[in-house]
Formats: sequence, C-alpha cells, structure tokens
Amino acid sequence: MINRDYQYMKRAERLADFRIEERSLYLFERDAEYRSYACADIIRANQTNIAVVELEYIEKDEMHVVDSSAPNIPLGSQKAIEELVQSFGYRRVYIDVTGMNVRISAALLLRLTSMGVETHAVYAEPNKYLSEQFHKEGEDHEWAGEIDDIVPLPGFSNIADPCDEFIFCVFLGFEGGRFTHMLREMQPIEDLTVPVFGIPGFRIEYPYNAYWSNRKGLKETESAANVKYASANSIVDAYMLLNRILKAGKNMKMIVAPIGTKPHTIASIAFAITHFNNVEIAYDNPKKTEPRAEGVGLILDCNMTKLLSENP
Repeated sequence: MINRDYQYMKRAERLADFRIEERSLYLFERDAEYRSYACADIIRANQTNIAVVELEYIEKDEMHVVDSSAPNIPLGSQKAIEELVQSFGYRRVYIDVTGMNVRISAALLLRLTSMGVETHAVYAEPNKYLSEQFHKEGEDHEWAGEIDDIVPLPGFSNIADPCDEFIFCVFLGFEGGRFTHMLREMQPIEDLTVPVFGIPGFRIEYPYNAYWSNRKGLKETESAANVKYASANSIVDAYMLLNRILKAGKNMKMIVAPIGTKPHTIASIAFAITHFNNVEIAYDNPKKTEPRAEGVGLILDCNMTKLLSENP
C-alpha cells in the first residue's frame, strides 16, 4: 500500500526546526524523558501567539493544569475540556502525546474532534532506546514497569453487548509480557487474532527485537500467519491498516490493543472515535518507572482533524 503520510503529516528532522501554526494552543505532559517537553520548550523560546499549557495526570481520571489554582478537570467531562480550550480563544490545538498519559490523550482526542477545533497530534521520536531488556523473554521482564488493569479509556466504553467472536488486533512493541497478559485477559479466538508490528521501525533492528520479545504470544495463538505491518512512527499508516482490517472482517466487532508505539496507540484511539459502535480499545495502562530512551529524533505532526474527516 502507498504510504499516505504526506497528506496528513509534517516532519521536523531536528528539534531546532520544529514549528507550529501561530495562534494555537499546545498541550503537553512532562515525564522522565527530555523529549516529553523538548518541543514545548522550543516553541516557548521561538514562537509568539502560542499558548503552551502543561498538564498532569491525576488518579481517578482527572488532569491538572500545572502552575494553576484551577480545579482538576475530569477526563470524562466534555464541558470541562471544552471550557479549558475555549478559555485560550484558539481554534487550533496541538496535543503533544510524547510523554502524555494515554488516558489524557484519549480524552482530549475524543472531546476536541467533536467540538470542531483543528486538532493535531505531535510525537517526538527518541534518538535511541536505553533498555536492553527486550532481548530477554518479555513474560518475566516487564519493560514498561508495572502493568495496571485493563480499564476502558475515558469515554471509550462503547460496545454495550459482549460478543463471542471479535477481531483482536494487537499492536506489538518490545514488551512481550504485555502481549501474553492481554491474551490471558481477552481470550481471543486464534484465527481472529491479528498482530501488528512496526515496520519500518525507528531503527532497522527494532522489528527483529519486537518479534523476539513477542514470540511466546505468537506461538500460543498460532497467529504468525496473520501478522500485519504499519510504519512504527506513522499514525496515518496504522489508521489506514485498521480500516482495511475492519473492512476485510465485514464490520465484525473489533477490539484493538495498542501496546506498541505511541503513534500506533494514537491511531487506534482515532480509529475507535470514527468507528465508535464497532471498535473497542483494550489498554493495560502501564506505569513507566524510569527513563527508557534518550535524545530527540524525528518530530511528527499529524493533522488528526483532516485524517478523521477524510477517512471515516
């Protein structure tokens, strides 16, 4: 398939080259890695007419605006999120998902795309990963740290009636333990399990590392014949792949487990938004315990509003 990134994405090869449109709101969350706040810092330093707002995830599905005395914002509240955005007066919002808790990212994408503002997702790739644990068996070495329960993302508990048969599409990364955990919890039908690997990867060797780390789950489900591929850093590529899988399944119910790259996670969330009655997100809410990458690589800016409106 032809890669369609050029239609919806912009790329900055260097941090110094990263720019966004003027009169925009830029939302980010800081974690232990520099790349989580690097883009926010460069925008603050080099651009005007930009509102840069740091968010922080609060347990029980709330977020807090850092350095603000305002009350916490419930992630399930359309009104509260709308009021936050409207308070800045801008009709374009960038969500830097790099270090952002996925529960915040999901809530923002769901609410912002429905309120008519132009919504972008920004992701800064790492220059390189630090951890070598993905060379080991992922079942015993949880690279992401502690795995939490599979709890629906805010606003995404949408398939009311349980179904015996569903397509189980799982985006895989280096953490094989997350894959086997998902299989135990979801118990999908083997023939309907579709693993997805990030190819091309951020680096040439990463797909091989991902295959090795997930070999136990692939063997258990005998799903190697069903493997699909989407570029590891492409929201667009992953979104289009999900569209093809759903159509091939003749609109059978689909559960998507985005436990691979952050761009694949954002694509999965976006696809669940546009196919709200057919697609469920299964997410295990990992808790990152320490930095696992260093530096800033390619910076990606995806126009989510354009992507979703042109590919319903």
